[in-house]
Amino acid sequence: MSTRLVKYRGAKIELAFGLDGSKVTIGRDDDNMIQLPNPKISKHHAILQRTAAGWVIEDLGSKNGISVNGKATERVLLNNMDRVDLGPYQFHFETNVPSDDWVPSHIIDTSAKAHKPTLLDGERSEDC
Repeated sequence: MSTRLVKYRGAKIELAFGLDGSKVTIGRDDDNMIQLPNPKISKHHAILQRTAAGWVIEDLGSKNGISVNGKATERVLLNNMDRVDLGPYQFHFETNVPSDDWVPSHIIDTSAKAHKPTLLDGERSEDC
């Protein structure tokens, strides 16, 4: 069984992110575990942390904030099927999901930042 943030389009899963480890960062910047490349998402928007009581979501001082079940919040313990709004994204927090029931999502960054050279200084393309 696993825990995830999932975005639905109708009855179908549009995005799904598994929550592994003790913390998961969410934001626009590429150093986040869940990257949401949208201008309404702050570079470091929120963090999910596993505690003894369960998963807690905390706003990291984002410009547009977070809300859970329609209520703006800075920090809250999440319950199964809570609705989590981050900018234009509306996720559901789901627990006890069979791990073979879904495939994790990956968002491809199509911004100008995605076109940075990937070679390290001194490397040549034939070395790769």
